[in-house]
Amino acid sequence: MYKTMTLLTFAVVLTACSSDDTANKGNEKQEQKVEVNVGEETTEWSSLPEYEKIMEVIDENNYTFQMMTDNQGKRILFLTNNNDEKIYKTVFVKSEKRLKIIKVNGSGEIFNDIIN
Repeated sequence: MYKTMTLLTFAVVLTACSSDDTANKGNEKQEQKVEVNVGEETTEWSSLPEYEKIMEVIDENNYTFQMMTDNQGKRILFLTNNNDEKIYKTVFVKSEKRLKIIKVNGSGEIFNDIIN
């Protein structure tokens, strides 16, 4: 009986002391804003493998990039205009190197292909 109570108390203490920080670490959303002019090189964003294709597909305006998700599986970016309106959403599936570009308030998906 004594051993059972000791083990039960020990299990409760361990459970109470555990932290969910490590479980939630991979699911954190990151948001970054950087002003990008089409045609200009921007070191931070131009280093992404999907950057060139995004710039090739979208129209020539100034956009602010916002990184919504960047984990082992995929990266999701929003491109907003000067009024912080979301114009494009990009989804890059890393394992397949598949890029999807979606025009948010318009024609929907405008690009969906594997990039080099």
